[in-house]
Amino acid sequence: MFRCSSFAALAGYVAFFHRSHHLAFVLSAAAVTSIVCGVQVAMAGSPLLAVATLVILAIGVLAVPLSAQTLVHLPGGDALKSHTDPLTGLRNRRGFYRSSRDLIDAPVDGRSQTLTVVMADLDQLKQINDTHGHGDV
Repeated sequence: MFRCSSFAALAGYVAFFHRSHHLAFVLSAAAVTSIVCGVQVAMAGSPLLAVATLVILAIGVLAVPLSAQTLVHLPGGDALKSHTDPLTGLRNRRGFYRSSRDLIDAPVDGRSQTLTVVMADLDQLKQINDTHGHGDV
């Protein structure tokens, strides 16, 4: 059962650096492994110890990744707003990279896809944006 607790560290890593479906896979593997070990401990004559250990494992294995997910998604609102210029409402460089990655990674439904990139260089836009574009924070 002690080895099952290593899933807490793995789940924390996956929650912090990977997507939700990867975390679901790790948590499923942790649940199956913990239940199998719990059944073995119960069959050995300690059902109360098996239940107590499963509860402690469930809390530990779930607490670490859920905390990591919270830390990752907490600043989500500000991060989404940082992809758009407040004056023009257009995507900035970060927004362009995110949008283009989403378009390129999107599944193709048997149709050809087209990606068009338009770049405009406006004289003294930075000065206008610095003067009029930043809202009061």
